[in-house]
Amino acid sequence: MSSFPLVSIVLPCYNAQEFLREALDSAVAQTWPAVEIIAVDDCSTDSTPALLSGYEQRFQNFRYERHSENRLVSAARNTGYALARGEYILWLDSDDYLAPDFVAVLMREAVKSPEAIIAGAWRKVRLSSGAWTPDPDPIVNFSAEEVLRMTLRGGWPLHCMACLFPRRAVEEVNGWNEQVVMHEDRLLLSQLLIRRFPFVFVQESCAFYRLRKGSTATKRSERVACSILDVANIVKQELQQHNRLNDFANDFANFLDLYYIDSLPDHPAIAAEFLAMRKNVCGQYRDLRAPHSRMVRALVGDYYYARLARLLGVDAQR
Repeated sequence: MSSFPLVSIVLPCYNAQEFLREALDSAVAQTWPAVEIIAVDDCSTDSTPALLSGYEQRFQNFRYERHSENRLVSAARNTGYALARGEYILWLDSDDYLAPDFVAVLMREAVKSPEAIIAGAWRKVRLSSGAWTPDPDPIVNFSAEEVLRMTLRGGWPLHCMACLFPRRAVEEVNGWNEQVVMHEDRLLLSQLLIRRFPFVFVQESCAFYRLRKGSTATKRSERVACSILDVANIVKQELQQHNRLNDFANDFANFLDLYYIDSLPDHPAIAAEFLAMRKNVCGQYRDLRAPHSRMVRALVGDYYYARLARLLGVDAQR
């Protein structure tokens, strides 16, 4: 029996053949001596099942599970977690990958702080001149409060695939919320940060997060807008229950305002709910956008500002 704590890498995938091999290779190449990999195929229709079956035959520490119907990523993660035997869980998506020593570096901190989530540095990987290239500088986090503030504002200072979760952290929030179809990772991290679950930040190694363009129509569907509103409601309840809403009201109001603007052209009724919640959360809201964005918004009004933001791209909102 190994004296090293076992780490379970849970890898959900759906029609992931384009990048899956790189993610799998990075998982099986981890230098930490006690790793198991659990891949959960969410009923793929491409070559994903054959690829996963091949890895299961080649690697003793690899397990492959398949859903009989498509249940989305949170359900796949929960399936993997239910099968996991590790003391620690790392969630790796099928288009992301890890440096070979990533788990080992985080585990060196985990043995010192076994009750904490160990958060590592991560880099965005972008398509540039036909090649996927990591950003030169990793995103490094400084404190749990700073990460919570940025996350509540709508930023991405931290990703779940760059964190090592003790089982107690997953149990704290009852796993992944399967009703949420977008921002499920923001929800999980926000809940743990709001509850002051201990986080330890390290930066000696790196995880790599691939920036891919998804379906604009899907991202702007009514289902997605409603799901983001659900996330906002849960986060609001968490802030209230843990007496932290006053401290983070303007930060959270910024997230609500971003999605008020985002949903205004297509789903005005849902946009009205975002706006009402923003006013309820923070009556004296201070817009955190750049000065030129605030000036344009004041000149043309919210609806035309939302249309202009749509024409220029989502970053124009921020």
